[in-house]
Amino acid sequence: MSQLNNFTCLIIISLLSISLFTGCNNEKKEDLSNDQESAESQLMKEAPTVVTDEARNLFELIKNDDLKTFEKHLTPENVNTINEFGDSLLFGAVILGNTDIVNSLISHGAEINLRNFKGSTALMSAIWGGHADIVNMLIDNGADLLARNDEGTTPLLAAAISGSVSLVERLLKSGAEIDERNNDGATALIVTSLSGHADIVKLLIDSKADINAADNDGITSLMLASFQGLSNGSEDAFK
Repeated sequence: MSQLNNFTCLIIISLLSISLFTGCNNEKKEDLSNDQESAESQLMKEAPTVVTDEARNLFELIKNDDLKTFEKHLTPENVNTINEFGDSLLFGAVILGNTDIVNSLISHGAEINLRNFKGSTALMSAIWGGHADIVNMLIDNGADLLARNDEGTTPLLAAAISGSVSLVERLLKSGAEIDERNNDGATALIVTSLSGHADIVKLLIDSKADINAADNDGITSLMLASFQGLSNGSEDAFK
């Protein structure tokens, strides 16, 4: 009986730990979403006065989807212009999902791997926005698959959080490191197990992700999948 009680206590403590971890990570996912929405709202506003008239005009043309006029004003000297948030013209086109202007910027020599003031790249923004065509375009043109933003998020981690199987698969096929960790020590498999995306969990496991990897708090993907599996069956992916 004593052993049974000890075992029961252990389960309760584990579930409490997972619950706390889930709450913290839900806040992180909300922060990512809020960052994306903030970037979009910032871009849609009139360019700040600290930005040159030329830069303000270029961002306005992106917002208005005026490719013809945009290309008339684009030069090798201004192709990597940024706004006060550190977002380049490429970021602006990516955030708005403007494939034609993204393609034009790449053709005119825009630096694909420029980072904004939060350390994010255009590829990360495309992933968070769910712009698969732009993700493919950026990867085909040399986007850095191992880039990390200030939170340690990589493109693969961003795709895992977003829940897109196709983007995770494309990144893996293109050479993304499957067990890269963010600043909390979480891998793509860990964040996916937390989210309960069983299809991505299976894809990562089939692609030889480390199922025993633990984050900085000692939480593993199997622990999270077991917890999430109570409602969505994600634990089955580990079988």
